[in-house]
Amino acid sequence: MPTKLEYPGQEQTSKHQSAKGSSTHGLIKTLPQTPRLPQTGQLNWPIPLLAHNLVEDHAAGSSAQAVVQTLKEQRPQENGQQDQSTIEVRGTAYCGYLSFPKLQQTLPVASKWRFSQLEVSPATYTGSAADRDWVVAGHNFVNHFGRLNQLQVGDKVYFKAASGRRYVYRVAKLEVLKPTAISKMVKSKYDLSLFTCTYSGLTRFTVRCRLLQIK
Repeated sequence: MPTKLEYPGQEQTSKHQSAKGSSTHGLIKTLPQTPRLPQTGQLNWPIPLLAHNLVEDHAAGSSAQAVVQTLKEQRPQENGQQDQSTIEVRGTAYCGYLSFPKLQQTLPVASKWRFSQLEVSPATYTGSAADRDWVVAGHNFVNHFGRLNQLQVGDKVYFKAASGRRYVYRVAKLEVLKPTAISKMVKSKYDLSLFTCTYSGLTRFTVRCRLLQIK
């Protein structure tokens, strides 16, 4: 039977084998499938598609900044929910926004995973900031998570939650994981993990962070 998908957005790859030496010659036998972390970005496309990728990247960046602006203008008290966990913008629930001073970048984070959301913003893959087991996936657009590889150990990452709380993180580790390393991605000792596809699509660049304080 196919392997059960336990995490959102997982891809599956299947191997096929022809049955040999039997009356069923020519039939395709499906072997167990291998769950994979989702592919979250553009690949190294041929030159004719470069312009299309740049247009997509720009649109994604503009969409993300529009959401960030709306989130900044919102106040938890406006809805009578000082402990609210999300703010809805254009039909999507966002848990807040991440800020990267080193990259001079701020990005909203959707509270629930779906592939189509990556055209607008990063999204929660598993966990939460409050539970200190948060994993966030983002597209490798330059205007999204495409510059995570410019971060260094010691850099600060901030998260302003919908509740108004501000989480301060420190980058503790940078690593590249295989797409099948789901357990290693989500069951780590880190409080925050950010990941995106490398441009080959064969691996996932990952930034591990530790929580310093909550303001």
